[in-house]
This record gives sequence, C-alpha cells and structure tokens, in this order.
Amino acid sequence: MMHMTLKTWIPALFAAVMLTCTAPAEEEPETDTPTEEQAPEQGKKDKKEKKQKQGPAYKICKTEKEAFALAKKHDMLVWVVYSDPATCPYCVAFEKKILRSAVLKKVKGCVVCWISNKPLPQYKCTGKPSGALIKPDGTYYLPMFYVSKKSVKEYAKDLENYTKAYRNQKNDGPDTTDSGLIIPRGSKTNTPVQTITPN
Repeated sequence: MMHMTLKTWIPALFAAVMLTCTAPAEEEPETDTPTEEQAPEQGKKDKKEKKQKQGPAYKICKTEKEAFALAKKHDMLVWVVYSDPATCPYCVAFEKKILRSAVLKKVKGCVVCWISNKPLPQYKCTGKPSGALIKPDGTYYLPMFYVSKKSVKEYAKDLENYTKAYRNQKNDGPDTTDSGLIIPRGSKTNTPVQTITPN
C-alpha cells in the first residue's frame, strides 16, 4: 500500500475540492412557463375574454324588441333612427353612407341600431331622418342625427365616446367635471349638448 506524504496529499485534496465547486448544478425545471401545447390554448382564452369584454359588433336589428333585448344583455345604447328612404333623399344618404357602412360594423360594444320608417315621438325622432341614443331601459340619452358633413369615422368615434360617458355616469354617478354636458366631436361651434334625464 502506498503512503501519501503531506506534499502529495494536500494538492490532491485541493484538486478534489476544486472539481466539486466547479461542477455545474442541476437546473430545476421552470414550472411557470407554458409549454408549446399550453401557449395556443392560453392565447385562444385571452382572445375570447377580450371579445366578451368588448361586446358584440354593431348590428341593425329588425325590431325594437330585439334591439333593446340585445342592449340590456350587453349594457349598450340603442341608436333609434327614423328614416324613410322611399320618400327622403337624405334618408338614403344616411342609411347608405353611415348606418350600413362597413366602418360602423367594426365598432364593438357601443350600440345596436334600430331603424323605423315611421315617426318615433317617444324617442324624439319625428323629422326625416332623425336619430337618438336611448339607454337600455328605454330612457332618452341624447340626439344622434344625420349631419351630411360628418364622416362615418366621426360617427364611430362619437359612439365610442358617448358609450364611455354613459357607462361612467352609470357606474360613478354624473360627471361633475363637465356638468353632464357632452360636446360632440367635430363640432365647429363646440356647442355642448345637454344630456336629458328622464322624469
């Protein structure tokens, strides 16, 4: 049996310690990172949740009952319109350029539309064409009529802004910063429109 001297034993011990210290540690598997199979599923779930939050896309309903049922279900305003294209050239332009536009069909969670060819005095729509935004419970919110110089993009933006204002007032009470006044976008005069509260 070979005896190790102090001279040979110390360097051998030092080498063994160095090898132990520099050996790579085993990596622990990461548990938070989704696997390749989980990632697409999570993406689909996120898209579905986002779509539900946005609400359905803009739709022209066939009946008043259908429009208000959809509005109540998703807490949206109803854009009630009196329009008779058979007797009114402005109505033709309003329906073709604005109400049935592809731009409005992309607007989500703001409004559902219902068009009547008869006057709607209960919604203050008696001239051709005329329109109003009505709350899901049937109470008047504000006018939303045809302005020939207003682009469909401006209408879409207004619908988004008015819906936001409606939901803020509903959830937080009246907005005291502007005393309940809403200034229509694109208005040259910046004349505020008073929101009408039901009796």
